[in-house]
Amino acid sequence: MIFAGTPSAIAVCRYELAGWLEQGTTLSADGRLRLVRALNALPAGVSLANRRDYLPTLCGTAEDDGEADVIMARYRSGPQLTVWVRLGLCGKLGASNGTRTGQRTQSLVTALIAAGGAPAGGYPGAVRPAQ
Repeated sequence: MIFAGTPSAIAVCRYELAGWLEQGTTLSADGRLRLVRALNALPAGVSLANRRDYLPTLCGTAEDDGEADVIMARYRSGPQLTVWVRLGLCGKLGASNGTRTGQRTQSLVTALIAAGGAPAGGYPGAVRPAQ
């Protein structure tokens, strides 16, 4: 599980390549519940993009690792929780709270689009669990 309980507030910020903020939003109570459920239902581990769907030369620079969604969750009591979500093409994909990870799934993509809208370039092709 990525989240313990349902946070009292969640902000979702999408960062594009080179770490530039693309968009951000805060979630309603229903939105928080849907996102928490989606993240907590993820299979453990991380995913990798299917190399048959892209040219590996598209990845490999430090900028490729800058694209991510950052979920900042506050609870009525206790520490804030930050979850990093990478759904792009390069590197390890999925969600992590620093202790637990979850694979990139279509339900995670759908939940983040519902929470903050789709990124300008969309999310690329098929993924597979990392071995």
